[in-house]
Amino acid sequence: CRETEPLVAITGPTTTGTLVGATDDHDPACITTNFPDRVYSLAITTPLQSLVIDTEGSAVDTVVSLMNSTCSEPSIACDDDGGLGIGDSLITRSFVTAGKYTIGVDTESIVPNTYNLAVRGIVAPGGSCEHPLFATGVLSCSIGFACDGPVGSRTCSVAQCIDGIDNNGDGKTDFPFDPGCASSSDDSE
Repeated sequence: CRETEPLVAITGPTTTGTLVGATDDHDPACITTNFPDRVYSLAITTPLQSLVIDTEGSAVDTVVSLMNSTCSEPSIACDDDGGLGIGDSLITRSFVTAGKYTIGVDTESIVPNTYNLAVRGIVAPGGSCEHPLFATGVLSCSIGFACDGPVGSRTCSVAQCIDGIDNNGDGKTDFPFDPGCASSSDDSE
């Protein structure tokens, strides 16, 4: 990666950043920009069913790129203005393999210069849920699945509140019938 600024690791579901002091090191594949950018690293240790990256609610018009670990273009995915808000970007990918990735946030203007970068991944059923990004909310199991098992070998397994079994013996089974189930992804009747 030929970035002047150090890569910052994604550690939470939303990162608020600024382009103040940033340089123009990255040129996204989907549009030419001549303004500053920032690049983030994302390490995924288990296959994902889906990955969503967006800049919703940013003050600046953004362009987002999902790249391999070396920040190489052409990117895996690039978006300019595909988000819901004016100038917001959105990338949605299915079946993302485990690996190291980089995410570039570029801009088409200089002022204002703050942005929101949101990253959310859904782990495929049966996939490991041991990654630290589960604790921070970046990664989660898909609907109807919960992180279950002994520490060191936890996986996204069918949740108790959708498994068809009266797990707590109260005569009621699963969501919405068992009062102990807040949702179909709840793992405790």
